[in-house]
Amino acid sequence: MHRWTTHHKNEGDDRKHIAPTLRQGKKIMLWGAISYGRKYPLVRIDLEGGSFNGQRYLDEIVRPHLAKHVAALRRWGQQHAKVVEDGSKIHWRKSIRAEKTKLKISNLAHPPYSPDLNPIENMWANLKKRLRRCERVPTSKLELLDAIQEEWEAIPVSTVNKLIDGMENRRRSLISSRGWSLR
Repeated sequence: MHRWTTHHKNEGDDRKHIAPTLRQGKKIMLWGAISYGRKYPLVRIDLEGGSFNGQRYLDEIVRPHLAKHVAALRRWGQQHAKVVEDGSKIHWRKSIRAEKTKLKISNLAHPPYSPDLNPIENMWANLKKRLRRCERVPTSKLELLDAIQEEWEAIPVSTVNKLIDGMENRRRSLISSRGWSLR
């Protein structure tokens, strides 16, 4: 979303016509999870400690968070809950698949590059849209993290439910479009 202003020729440097942006060249990596009726807390992945590899994925995401969320779903009566992940190679490594099997975490088979069939991808898009609408543009990494957390928490669970409820229609549409992207 672009913000445009009009001003007189001599007003170009007036601060009210300039929107600060965050351009530090550093990445922020987050992991998030949703299920019907629930939105789990975001997990920040520290990229300062080196690359995010399979071992870190197991130690920082799968064991402490994903396994806990899947176990909770089972306690709440969703015995056949399946995890939907994107096509990242890290999710499909042999060692990670073996650990997920050990933890009784099963994945839903779906095309690896099909964000149309992954509700969390639509949730991320929703979050980014909300961030673009923020009155004050974050100017530091800490401010950005705070804004992300605030907007994540502000997304109603009804939005999560709508995204998940819409998956069957998206699946049908994807079949009708023979795999081409959807609107």
